[in-house]
Parts: sequence; structure tokens; C-alpha cells
Amino acid sequence: MEKSYPYFFERIFGKESSKLSIIKDLHYDYSSWNLRDTAAAGKTKDKDPVKIQAREILTATITELEKLGLPQNKLETEKVWGLLKDELTGKQAKEIEAILNSNDANKAENISSVLENMGLKNLATVIAKSIID
Repeated sequence: MEKSYPYFFERIFGKESSKLSIIKDLHYDYSSWNLRDTAAAGKTKDKDPVKIQAREILTATITELEKLGLPQNKLETEKVWGLLKDELTGKQAKEIEAILNSNDANKAENISSVLENMGLKNLATVIAKSIID
């Protein structure tokens, strides 16, 4: 498996991902005489266990991403929400929570209008705090 794949997995799934640890643990085990002999003779091209396992991991990951989309980092979302709540009034926070819990197709627009009323100074504070922490 290419050396760059672990970096992509870490970026998408995080440093603690089980997929990442499985990929990092992929290696050839030459302790078996049979494996060593067949690998040396070139008979394992289509039976290479490391390539088979790597292909299975990539296929499963691609399927997961296609079906479920990119994973959401809940900690970052909660952090931003917490920072926003510090700067919002109680009414504004309740409005945003109501929008998030609704089935409204225009959630982003509605949340944007609430945040516009928040003021640039408060938004700047939230952004500054999110960058620092």
C-alpha cells in the first residue's frame, strides 16, 4: 500500500481510527517458509495477502464513504456550538436549536440570518477562540 494512504485516512477518519491502525499494521510476514518460497518464486502475484487485505480495506472504506458520507467530527461541531452559545443571547441560541431540529430545507439560510443579527464583533470573537483552542 502506498505510503501516503495512512495520511489520507488520518485526515478523513482521525488519528484514532481503527482503519488507520489496520493499515499501519500491514506488512509481510516472512517467518513462514511457504510464504517466503512462493514469494521468491513469484507465484503469489494474485495471492499476495498484504495486497488482498489492503484492497479489502480500501474497498470497504470507499463503500462506507459512498453510503454514509464523510464522518462528522462531533467534538469540533460541539466546540464551535459552545463558542457560539457563549456569544449568543438565549433567544438566538433557542432559535438556532429550533432550526437545527426542524425539517426545514433552508437551515443554512435561516441560521445565517440569526448569526447576522449577532454582530461582527461577536462573530470575530467566536472565530478567534476557535482558532486559539
